[in-house]
Amino acid sequence: MIGHCGIVHIESVSVFFFFVLSGYLLASLYRNGMRPDQLGPYAMRRAARLVPLYAVVLVVIALVPNWLYDAVLRPDEAAKFEGIAATFLEHLTFKCGDIHFWTLSQEAVGYALIAALVLMRSLLGVGPFIALCAAVAVFFDFFWFIPMPSSGIVRPFYGMHFAIGVAAAQIPTGKPKRWASAASIVILGAILVAAMFGEAIKSTWDVPFWEGIIPPELWGLIAAAAILGLAHGSDVLGRFGFFGTISYGTYVFHYLVLLIVASLDGAHNPLVTFLKVGSITFALAWLSYRYIEAPCIRWAASLRRSEQRATEGA
Repeated sequence: MIGHCGIVHIESVSVFFFFVLSGYLLASLYRNGMRPDQLGPYAMRRAARLVPLYAVVLVVIALVPNWLYDAVLRPDEAAKFEGIAATFLEHLTFKCGDIHFWTLSQEAVGYALIAALVLMRSLLGVGPFIALCAAVAVFFDFFWFIPMPSSGIVRPFYGMHFAIGVAAAQIPTGKPKRWASAASIVILGAILVAAMFGEAIKSTWDVPFWEGIIPPELWGLIAAAAILGLAHGSDVLGRFGFFGTISYGTYVFHYLVLLIVASLDGAHNPLVTFLKVGSITFALAWLSYRYIEAPCIRWAASLRRSEQRATEGA
């Protein structure tokens, strides 16, 4: 949200971290591997987490008539909403993803890659499994299969970053360490500071994007280091857990809200825009969590309990 509102340009780095974090969090649930009979419940839980809110938002976008978009929004913003409405089914089935929704298509395919890897974990020891994840990361780094259509361009699949996250999840957390939290905060702080000097970095190193001076592979490893530091550290972020609760809703809504705010505002002040977009987005995210996401999460939890009872019975 900070990047999209124009305070600092950090969107690409955030994407790298996002996919590494997905691989880490999901693989952490299966450190000893996934059994084949767990694959179905896993897929249903992932669908329950990803699809309902997304589907509701897509339906709302599609139901708004184009003339209203044209009357309220600037032409370029109106075209983005109309484009999503015109390709509703393609978006719902993750065949394409305009504006920021392209990452959901990546996430959906990433879930399949993560499942394939953790299924192999039950057959391999920690060392060989980490080597397998490294091989998968190198494979997707060189070949970039499964291209993702997005807003008129084709984005490669970020399989490398998912695989890095899965490998990082094999390191047990152990006793919390304050130095690990401090190291993560230093890494994240350094990235934010670098983003503030993004224009100077671009001109000095003659690169189109400031983060381009560090290759995507290294960004994946930096993301893994920061995530591992937080996971192994003391609970310095525990008091901010509410933002984790509404994180998915914040992701889904923030850019849509930004497009509307940008159309209605005459002058664009990044900080003022951020405050407006943030206040509206957090309210929508809280409401969506309470009335859409939480019921789906409870359903997924009941599915997990059924799975555990079946396992115990076996």
